[in-house]
Amino acid sequence: MSDYIQVTFELENSLLTKTEILIAELSEIGYESFWEEENKLSAYISKAHFSKETLMKTAFFKAHAKKIVLKHEVLADKNWNDVWESNFKPVIIQNCIIRAPFHNTDKAYDFEIIIEPKMSFGTGHHETTSMIVELMLSMDFKKKRILDMGCGSGILAILAHKTGAASIDAVDNDAWAFENTKENFIRNNVEFDNIFLGGIEQVQGKEYDIILANITRNILFEMLPHFAKMQNKGGVLLLSGFLINDFQDMQEKAKENKYKLILQKVKNNWGAFKLSKIE
Repeated sequence: MSDYIQVTFELENSLLTKTEILIAELSEIGYESFWEEENKLSAYISKAHFSKETLMKTAFFKAHAKKIVLKHEVLADKNWNDVWESNFKPVIIQNCIIRAPFHNTDKAYDFEIIIEPKMSFGTGHHETTSMIVELMLSMDFKKKRILDMGCGSGILAILAHKTGAASIDAVDNDAWAFENTKENFIRNNVEFDNIFLGGIEQVQGKEYDIILANITRNILFEMLPHFAKMQNKGGVLLLSGFLINDFQDMQEKAKENKYKLILQKVKNNWGAFKLSKIE
């Protein structure tokens, strides 16, 4: 596993309501995980993909450079869990608890998901993950065929398994996420081997009752035509990873691909859609 870079943005008060925009832009250039606290945002990217020059060219940084103190440091693999153990708290979403292995078991919830955080985006803390989990908990997954595209830590695939899915394919193009998902499947007693390292080509030609995709806006735009080919009328598509400013474009792109918006959710300027295939 490669080392990671921790980039810390110390923000003036006037920027604290705009961190969602910063996170969205960082996601587009390869940042995988984020941690917010008071007036700081920490973002994590593999050392191989880090470029200070690329970072400084983002629209957010160029517009607000004078209001940001930027720091970065190499975070070796062995230190990553120390960082998370000092910050990571269990997440409660309705009747589901998402916790790390170092937390105690809590029998009060119907569903328990154990996630070793590492560098994967998807611990349940971020709004996009929590909204998809909320949507999933309101649905029937029994005997359904599921695709988790951009599986990250595997949290959504694990929940699908725990709620009765018949088959689940989990796909991610990041080697770290791929390994993390495998580890988390074992940790949660998920007994299936359909974890793929790569892109949509890994599951071309397959059909799914429900597709889960918590990715970035631009990747979702690329994926929608592929998803449409994988679902028949009535298939359900859960999307997140985009901001409320993208709602209209996202809905139009979905309509283009024969999906109808059934439900939308909003948390702190992030959005999630539940869509149904209409043809």
